[in-house]
Amino acid sequence: MPFLSEFFASRLVRQTAPALSLYFLFLVWAACSFVFIPDGTQDPLFRLTQVPRTSQFLFATFLLLLYLGVCGFALLRPRPWIELRGARTGIALFFSLLFLNIVSATLPTMVAQIHPGFLPNLSAYIALVLALQAAAIFTALSVLRTPWVIFLMFAGLILVDFYAMYVVLLESFHRVHVAGQVSIFAIVFLALLFLLGLAGKDIFPVRTVNAVLAVTLFAPAILLLFDQDSAANQNRQLAAFGGIKFRSFPNVHIVSFDALTAPSLASKYLKLDDLPYERVLSQKGAIRFANAFASHVPTKPFANSIMRLAHPGFAEVYSYFAGRTDSPLAHVFRTNGYGVSTGYSSMYFGMKGPFVSDYRPSEALAVGNNTLCALAVDSPIKFFGFCKVASLLGEKQKQPSWPEIVTALIGRSNADPNPWFTFHHIGIPGHTSVDYRTSDAAAFARYRATYQEASAQIAVIVTRLISAMRQDEAKSILFIFGDHGPYLSRTITTEQDPQFFVQDRYGIIAAVPHNESGCGPQALRHYITDYATPERLLAGLIHCLSNDPKVVDAAVKFAEEKDFGRYLYE
Repeated sequence: MPFLSEFFASRLVRQTAPALSLYFLFLVWAACSFVFIPDGTQDPLFRLTQVPRTSQFLFATFLLLLYLGVCGFALLRPRPWIELRGARTGIALFFSLLFLNIVSATLPTMVAQIHPGFLPNLSAYIALVLALQAAAIFTALSVLRTPWVIFLMFAGLILVDFYAMYVVLLESFHRVHVAGQVSIFAIVFLALLFLLGLAGKDIFPVRTVNAVLAVTLFAPAILLLFDQDSAANQNRQLAAFGGIKFRSFPNVHIVSFDALTAPSLASKYLKLDDLPYERVLSQKGAIRFANAFASHVPTKPFANSIMRLAHPGFAEVYSYFAGRTDSPLAHVFRTNGYGVSTGYSSMYFGMKGPFVSDYRPSEALAVGNNTLCALAVDSPIKFFGFCKVASLLGEKQKQPSWPEIVTALIGRSNADPNPWFTFHHIGIPGHTSVDYRTSDAAAFARYRATYQEASAQIAVIVTRLISAMRQDEAKSILFIFGDHGPYLSRTITTEQDPQFFVQDRYGIIAAVPHNESGCGPQALRHYITDYATPERLLAGLIHCLSNDPKVVDAAVKFAEEKDFGRYLYE
């Protein structure tokens, strides 16, 4: 093909070949490093420089694209303006396809996290933004006379789009230090410079670049057809849990709180003592388990890990909690005649599936019930203000608070003559924001005050739950868990301070403030060694309730993200 021979014979390829070769060698080295040195603290460069491997990779990428950006500048600089004007249709199309590729990267999240009724409105809104931006690019190429103004407009709009539709949803990006965030955007800027240079110069024809972009546009949509959530077939593994038969049938209730850490860790890292919820969970008759950790974090992994009892034989998908995929926990209780009720205050866990009896919230056509607008940071330019506009235009209906709804749901299940298993998550006290900086003393003070205030709210909620259960005739057990820690270690890596990292993120409270199940502390600790996890406690309960505990022993197996025995705190 003539254009390929022209491209490979070009001065640009000759100039960039050394840099590309070095970068290829770096990729090989990085891949080998992650395969053969799983623990980043053993990485030779980290030991030498104290720079984590992820930062090393980011720095190498930046240097490469800095060089490529210089090459792009060399392509743009000598170009006659008439050449750019003649390519305005191709450049506008090129811009549009870059925009659509950002949309395609976000498409799986959009589909999973927003009510289907909103998708046409959101799509039309985004299409309008694209039409206005592409028209602005085309008009600028027709009217303006300075190539660099055009480039800055082109790159600036794409960077805004990249942030508004993709980056705002990425917690991993907002955990990066400001310098790292700037570097990432600088990399994208340099890449755009290089690509625009290619598109305008026509060294690599625009139609070919657009064809490649078109393929990448549809790739995520194709992947949706093979969604592992819907394809997962785990009947064989579930059969082992289906053989567990109970000898008694108490109601089993789990209420988890967001970022509820153990009192000793709150004292150690938040400098907070004598928290109100600690007093409630330490009163007579309550059981609190020392050295409790969440097997997987943050909230979605936590809740879905509980539903699969942290069993490594079940895929780590996020569809167990809402019942779209059957889970060991739901399966055990359901086959023993229990109703299964799960819930969250928004559609964060997606739509209800057939493997839970009751799921909240209802799939109401309201932005407040859609997680897309709540993921990561709350920015006014997220999806170009769609969430704000839709909220203003939508109906406002006063609803009871989520903790009140949870209390009512548990009370309703206790009034039912049939047994129930319930699992509801309440989003307080809440973790640090995704843009929190570990070294920011003012941000720490603000979060500490928020946590102190929320701990009093939690004490009230738990007190009401205990009081309601004591008044019910039904036999029940109530578990209180934190889903993860406060995330004070946002900008700390495992390599830098493994103890702080693990205890802060995985250390939680695990308590049983009300227990009429007939299974005492020793029975609940059946699968606990030197540390506790919610999954091990629940498995201990199932072991106690079973008429053949050996069946439970054969079925359960636990896989946790960290070796928590190395990070005990009590």
